[in-house]
Amino acid sequence: QSFDASVCAGTYKLEVWGAKGGTGLTGAGGNGGYSVGNALLSSQIYIVVGGAGANNITSNTPQGGGYNGGGNSVGGTGSSSVGAGGGATHIAKVTGTLASIGYTSAVTNSNLLIVAGGGGGGGRNSGDNGAYYYGGSGGGLTGGASGHGTTYDTLVAGTQTVGGIFYGYFSTGVSGGFGFGAYATAGSNISYAAAPGGGGGLYGGGIQQCQSGGGGSGYLSSTLASSSMTNGVRTGNGYATITYVSAN
Repeated sequence: QSFDASVCAGTYKLEVWGAKGGTGLTGAGGNGGYSVGNALLSSQIYIVVGGAGANNITSNTPQGGGYNGGGNSVGGTGSSSVGAGGGATHIAKVTGTLASIGYTSAVTNSNLLIVAGGGGGGGRNSGDNGAYYYGGSGGGLTGGASGHGTTYDTLVAGTQTVGGIFYGYFSTGVSGGFGFGAYATAGSNISYAAAPGGGGGLYGGGIQQCQSGGGGSGYLSSTLASSSMTNGVRTGNGYATITYVSAN
């Protein structure tokens, strides 16, 4: 959607919430993040709201990633099911999803105002006694790590400069990047080899295959005042509000 601030130039409070990652059979998806800041606006801006990741994917065909960068996931052939990544929500001076805008146009050219990261997909590894694997939260300077407690979990969180890795045992996939979470490109016919999706964000979350996905990071332009970011507060689809504060 778009909003034309030239009709009433002034200071506006921008609030964005990222979308929740999908839930697997026993592992919950990560909640989306929240970002807020005051912007001095006098022209048209564009709002892209993230979609929640799909739940309980068992198909071997990659699918389910939430709009605006949520990563697709693939299920195993047995009792494993996983969640796809939740999409980011952002506001910018140019139109398009984060990935379609690209880093140079969005950040280097100061077109990007604010981002809230999406949550990573949850899962279940049926080959590991049904252990719980919760997705990482979408959010602030870094997305949340995935939840199994291994040394790889922190490597799947999106940051301000790099996306989370795709750590795959059996399936193939792509690591997170600017505007998109990691996603599986092909599945495996091994029952417990399901791959969840990473959350979208400034840089998207990664994937710890057979476990869970990391959250995407948020972003605040240096032009914003009274700004802050919080990880893991939004369930369901993303959300955005624009509130008039004062005249220019």
